[in-house]
Amino acid sequence: MKITDKLVLFFSKKDVCSNFYPCYLSYDGHEFNCSEQLFMYLKALFFNDSIMATNILKSKTPQEAKRYGRMVRNFDAQLWDNYKDDVMLEAIKTKYSCCVSFRKFIDEYKDKTFVEASPYDKIWGIGLSETDPDATDPSKWKGENRLGKCINKFIEIKYNKNNVK
Repeated sequence: MKITDKLVLFFSKKDVCSNFYPCYLSYDGHEFNCSEQLFMYLKALFFNDSIMATNILKSKTPQEAKRYGRMVRNFDAQLWDNYKDDVMLEAIKTKYSCCVSFRKFIDEYKDKTFVEASPYDKIWGIGLSETDPDATDPSKWKGENRLGKCINKFIEIKYNKNNVK
């Protein structure tokens, strides 16, 4: 993790902002071992795939949950693209309410911009590692940073930042 005066860049599963960070979450009567598992479970529910939802619930690792999430039946990429940020926001909200270390971290750095510095992911991340000199310059990012944007949106909602005059 790299923290600057304006940014929180994260990627490792050891970073509390990562969806792979191990933390126990409770959602709708079910227990999850990380927010990635919850996100994939919600994805399966969104597409009415109860078999994959059950497999995801039984997953022991974030990688296993992600693998099952990629097998969700009835998947429609265009439809998912319209709703995946809302689903991720729900996972972040749940993580914030259940994971003390995430809550403390978000509260401490709420005035910074969160950035998933994944060199491999250009949708949820920025397509650059936190050690890349371009990672601290948003104009040079190669990815959308959707995970970071969802965390930032959660912070805006929680702290009512858009309504401050």
